[in-house]
Amino acid sequence: MAYSQENRWIEICEHNAEKFDAGFTGLDERTTLFLKARLYQHNADLFSLIESCESPIEKILVTGLFAFMDDIELVVENGAIWRIPQAVIKCCGKVYRADLLLGFSIKGKEYSLIIECDGHNFHEKTKKQAQHDKERDRNLTVDGYVVMHFTGSEIWKNPVRCGEKIFEYIYSLWKQANSKTD
Repeated sequence: MAYSQENRWIEICEHNAEKFDAGFTGLDERTTLFLKARLYQHNADLFSLIESCESPIEKILVTGLFAFMDDIELVVENGAIWRIPQAVIKCCGKVYRADLLLGFSIKGKEYSLIIECDGHNFHEKTKKQAQHDKERDRNLTVDGYVVMHFTGSEIWKNPVRCGEKIFEYIYSLWKQANSKTD
C-alpha cells in the first residue's frame, strides 16, 4: 500500500495520543479532570461531525475548523453554533446540498455560512459543472447564505489555515456588529 496523506494524518493522531497524558503532568487533580473532560467533549463533537461528512477532504477540513471552534464559540451568541454536514437547502425553486452549513447569531442577527470542499473531480471540471456551481452560489447568495469554497489541494496542504479563514470571517462579522454599538 502506498503511503498516502490519509496515512500521514493517522500517524499524527496516534503520535499525539501517546503524548496526551504527559501534557497533564504537574497539574492538580481538579484542573486535570476539568481539562480532560473539556478535551473529551471537544473530541466527541469532532468525531461525531467527522462521521457525518462524506469525503476525506470534508473530514480533514472539519479537523482544521475544530482548531478554532473554541474561538468561534466566544464570538457567537451563547457560544451556539450549528454544524450541519450534508445540509439540504431549498432556495430559488431548487434543492442543493452543502458540504457543511454553519449557523450562528451575533448581536441578534442570524447568519448561515456554507462551506464547500471542492475536489477537482466534482467541481469545474467541465463548463457545465462550472455553470452549475456559479448558478448555485448566486441562488444561495440571493437567499442570504454566504458560501466559502476551499479546494481539495488547499485542504490537504493546510486544513488549519482553512479553519482559520472560516474563523476570520466569523470574527469580522463580530467586529462589524460591535463597532456599530460603540
